[in-house]
Amino acid sequence: MFQIIHEVTTAEAKASMGKAVEEEVERTGSRDLTVSGDGTWQKRGHTSKNGVVTLIGVKSGKAIDTEVLSTSCQVCNLYKGPKEGEEYEEWLEAHQGECSKNHDAAAGMVEVSGMTRIFERSKELYKVRYKEYIGKGDTKTFKTISEIQPYGRRFKIEKVFLLTVLLCKFLL
Repeated sequence: MFQIIHEVTTAEAKASMGKAVEEEVERTGSRDLTVSGDGTWQKRGHTSKNGVVTLIGVKSGKAIDTEVLSTSCQVCNLYKGPKEGEEYEEWLEAHQGECSKNHDAAAGMVEVSGMTRIFERSKELYKVRYKEYIGKGDTKTFKTISEIQPYGRRFKIEKVFLLTVLLCKFLL
């Protein structure tokens, strides 16, 4: 039952975010979008095993993509069988598609990893590029995205500092 609920809500969330992307494209008249993103954790500090990263379209204010990251899997943690050998390999292969562990780095890298995945799949998933990224001044996220060049060497992603955005809104 929980698997069905998960599948249905995941499909609905993807459809909703797809509509939000198209609204953003319509409002801007471009498939090169300005976005804002941030990450959050299940608990405070950088010790959490679970986190989520969300990207928001600036014009619509709607979530256009998310990435959930986890450094552990309850099914793996509860597995009592052998930890090596043929039986283990069979279990591991069967579990692979359901394993919730998808992040091996430190919890402090959740935002970087999640946002990188979001940027890397934007062209394939939505046929858009994120040209301007609004973020905090202390983030490693923008630096990493710039280094991986998800849209190639010729497409430069610009960083817009949050303070600049707030000042512009205040002055206008």
